[in-house]
Amino acid sequence: MLKRSLAVPAVAALLTIPALPALAVEAAVHPFCIQQMVRMGDVHFETETEQPLPIKLCNQHYRKAPIEIRGDYYVAEVKGVYANAFKGAKQTKVPFYRYRIAGYHRSVVIVDLAEGVGGAGVYSAIALVTGWPVTESQSKDTRDVGGGLNLVGVLERGDRCNGGIAEAKMTGTSTLALGEKITPYDLFVYRAVRALRRDKNKVKYEAVENEAIEPISPRLMELEPYRDLDTAATSCIGTATTEYDLDSGTSKLVSITLTGLGDPKLVAKHKYQACFNKVVKAAVPSFPKTFEPDEVRALSKTFESQCLADKS
Repeated sequence: MLKRSLAVPAVAALLTIPALPALAVEAAVHPFCIQQMVRMGDVHFETETEQPLPIKLCNQHYRKAPIEIRGDYYVAEVKGVYANAFKGAKQTKVPFYRYRIAGYHRSVVIVDLAEGVGGAGVYSAIALVTGWPVTESQSKDTRDVGGGLNLVGVLERGDRCNGGIAEAKMTGTSTLALGEKITPYDLFVYRAVRALRRDKNKVKYEAVENEAIEPISPRLMELEPYRDLDTAATSCIGTATTEYDLDSGTSKLVSITLTGLGDPKLVAKHKYQACFNKVVKAAVPSFPKTFEPDEVRALSKTFESQCLADKS
């Protein structure tokens, strides 16, 4: 049995770790081994995970689940001897777990991963891991780097339009650009919703706890998700891009790109959705359209004045 212990080291410790060589052996770690450290959906093959997670032992443990390469991702499907993890569950698709390496910060490997649970849900996250094999021989040797994998932390995680990862890429030696999918409800309270989601899911990474969250109008903060504005995991309206500086421990909202208005069948079910759509349509002649942070603030003020007069 693999045991679980999730300790998150301080940022100062991370900054003293030497840099990785140029390339790591990406497929040296089985996708199900990453899943053992970062639980997102309903796929739980074991009850506990040990850290550091011994790579060779874990790879052998899941040797009957073949790894496929799909685009930039390494994928393992939940079937065969592992299908009993979903015994009795309603499935329309084969569950899977996949990852790709999005970049490196010193010896921390930034892993973009996703888990499909067999239905519509696809959970995604950005994990920060140390101990990744950096040569082919190390991946085969019993003396794995650092004794195995360690989960440093999770930057963000979500389910489809509720904070699901749309894109993750390094834009500098210590700068990560992360795109997250948003719903209508997220648009004007995105920064606060992200902070609440991270706190609720206990996914804080100490290197970005200095994130500045600007004050948000009380009327906007009083909006009720699912009641006042569409918040469904299937109602994506675009992507919010945040830039993380992993050296200084800060992050900032770069832009929000709108690609649509969400699910038209759900408009009547939400108190302010029709007015929200009217405001966005007036500001967006055609999709997609990218808004800078100041433009998002201006749009939120228009939404307040035109749609929330009854909340004053």
